[in-house]
Amino acid sequence: MDIFLEIGWDILHFQDYLEKKYLTKGEHFFDKYGFWGVFLAGITPIPYKIIAWLAGIFEMNKSLFGAGTFIGRFPRFLLVAYFGYELRNINFSLLWDTMWNINIQLFYLINSHNNWILDKFNILLSQTTYIVIGILTLAMFAKYRDLSKRIILGLGITFLIVFLLKFGINEPRPYLSLDGVHLLLNEGTEPSFPSNHTTMSFALSTMLFKYPNTKKIGAILFIWALLVGYSRIYAGVHYPFDVAFGAILGIACGWFAMNFENVRDYLYKIFK
Repeated sequence: MDIFLEIGWDILHFQDYLEKKYLTKGEHFFDKYGFWGVFLAGITPIPYKIIAWLAGIFEMNKSLFGAGTFIGRFPRFLLVAYFGYELRNINFSLLWDTMWNINIQLFYLINSHNNWILDKFNILLSQTTYIVIGILTLAMFAKYRDLSKRIILGLGITFLIVFLLKFGINEPRPYLSLDGVHLLLNEGTEPSFPSNHTTMSFALSTMLFKYPNTKKIGAILFIWALLVGYSRIYAGVHYPFDVAFGAILGIACGWFAMNFENVRDYLYKIFK
């Protein structure tokens, strides 16, 4: 019985510690920014209930809470109602079919225009992608230790996101779904979307371009990354949309890695 009493006292002491450390900060935050927080939660996808709970915990002024809720939620509900009425006339199935047909036509446009010289070049370019990434990462580790840490962070995040998307979406490779594919490489049954080669190439290019001492190398690597993406379509292992999304994702991951501290500090200021 004594052990449960001791645990209970520990919980009460911990609760008292939290109240002293965070309750005052939370009250100041909601006094200063509460209206805008409730307003943004009302008009954006930010979870409104969480903000509402926090507003209650930190005893936000009820008038400001009501005003922020009305001004934020009312226009949102009007927009939802309006667009819901308008969207009923849109044939999403037809829109998706159109986009998919464009994807396939672009694939055939690139994949069908081939010759033996381009075959050799694109196979070499595609197969040396990870080798180039590895060599450059090691070179940066030897010369710019701080940059190499960001590269490892950026490539790690990139790989994780691509892995989750690939097996979450599970899109079949073009050569498994289409006829007449000029296939130079075979990736088995591994999902297609997005292109990991392209994503990793653009992530590395972005990080080197953002670093002052390697900006020129990064600019050159962007050209290389574009060619890598092209080679994946030419080789028959990816659709153009796989490559396009991979390029965008790679740039985003590279930017995040190079601005990690700024993003962290910004989030810390918001939730401090």
